[in-house]
Amino acid sequence: MARFVVEGGVVTSDELSAGGLRVWLTGNDPVTGEQRGTSLMRPDADLLLDGTLNHPKSYSIAALLHPDLAAEFEALQDRIRDRVITLWQRELNARRGHGGLIREPIARLEVVELQHRRSCALDPHAHRHLWLNVKVRGDDGKWTNVDSRVAMKFHTVINAEGELAARTDTQWIAALARHGYTIGADGEIAELTAAVAPMSRRSAQIETNRVRLIAEWEAAHSGTRPSVEVLQQIDRRAWAVARPNKPSLLDERSWEATVCEELATSCSASNVSSWNSWRARTAASRCSSARFVRSRSRTRRSLRASLTPASK
Repeated sequence: MARFVVEGGVVTSDELSAGGLRVWLTGNDPVTGEQRGTSLMRPDADLLLDGTLNHPKSYSIAALLHPDLAAEFEALQDRIRDRVITLWQRELNARRGHGGLIREPIARLEVVELQHRRSCALDPHAHRHLWLNVKVRGDDGKWTNVDSRVAMKFHTVINAEGELAARTDTQWIAALARHGYTIGADGEIAELTAAVAPMSRRSAQIETNRVRLIAEWEAAHSGTRPSVEVLQQIDRRAWAVARPNKPSLLDERSWEATVCEELATSCSASNVSSWNSWRARTAASRCSSARFVRSRSRTRRSLRASLTPASK
């Protein structure tokens, strides 16, 4: 598991073993086991904050179609990750003392990164989880907790930074251009928009759940429109209903083969010559004939960095 350390705006990294990760999650030094600040003993204590970097669906599709774009997409995500975690170190603060009244700039913070290629529905959906450990070191050299309230509010800035980077990154734009791709006004790759809906089954499921739940709420409240707070509750419920678990075992080549065939089938109607040409070029190198049963559900629509607390 990759651990990233940010000190003075400089990012370094190393690897944590499974045992080291467990020690790190409890707020201790993963190498020496030394306790960092006050022990996190309360059952409701936050151990980390999960910042999820999501990207336009068409980026994942392009990466699946073209191996060189897969490498470029990984590099783009690396750059956005480094930007996010350095912003955290620079803009967040530590809290200590009674009621957290003492605030201290952060000198060092640590993040563990988890990488995923697909959604729970097994649609192509590259995303990364950035686990920000709540234990940070202040400028005074003492370990304490990050101010989670500031972190939660700051995610709006993270969203904007990530979306801007994905749309304007010169290396990514140049790599797309070599394949004749451009980024449209909606942030998706314009030439691959026909493939987005067929590869977004989870988004469709969530939206269906949301429409149904809103209608049920309005019917139970004499046609009154739900408030913002109620809509947020409905959104959370719509996401949770029938959410599938990701399979523990999955053959990568079989998954790629299935998605490749689905892409060619779903998109050929709108762009027959282009997709048939792509099928001929990639069938031998990337798509075998193996098939497997897909679950139906989850995906996310656009690049976002959502920050949510995670407890034991």
